[in-house]
Amino acid sequence: MSSPGPHPSLPPDFDTRRIPWASESEDRRVRALARGPWVRVHPVAKRPLHFGRGGDWRFDDPKRKYGALYVGENESCAFIEVYGDSLVSDPSRLTYRLFFSEELEVRSWARVMPKRALRIVDLTGPGLSILGLDERICAGSDYTISQHLSRALWGRRERPEGLCYRARHDPFLYSLTIFDKAQAQLRAISLGSLVDVPNRAVLQTVLDRYRCGLW
Repeated sequence: MSSPGPHPSLPPDFDTRRIPWASESEDRRVRALARGPWVRVHPVAKRPLHFGRGGDWRFDDPKRKYGALYVGENESCAFIEVYGDSLVSDPSRLTYRLFFSEELEVRSWARVMPKRALRIVDLTGPGLSILGLDERICAGSDYTISQHLSRALWGRRERPEGLCYRARHDPFLYSLTIFDKAQAQLRAISLGSLVDVPNRAVLQTVLDRYRCGLW
């Protein structure tokens, strides 16, 4: 079997395909994603609700006209989405799997809560096939097609407000991208640095999950 290569372009009839909503999933965990709350790891110096327009991340707008907020279903998901790359690319961390307090104290936990259930597109299961996609759109290293997907969904007449998908570094967990059209429906509470004393138990649970230590 040959390598699948990069993800192909969106199917020609994409705009007419039925949207698979998270709220209609057979999976109870996926249905709950539309209602939140979610967890975000963000720089201490910045507000927790940051809708990026830089075009740097997987589901950013390639035209940089609207913003995207990235959150996880829980603390483990939010953490591994931010720090997961270092666990596979940093030679020293590959061996010792240690995080230093100094690198974690610059980021905070935040809880993000929607005022109502959002219209979230489900890319966690059969929704991928329904839309003519596969898991490369959520885990591949080339963001070209995933950003085109983001814009195509953002412009649909059904007005999706975000999408959910499996976390690349921990596919058991679910990540979400929320479009800034839903910003007025969100509120967030920053819970302090990852290493603050009140957060140490949560951090230790996350580190234990990924067999990591704190130095």
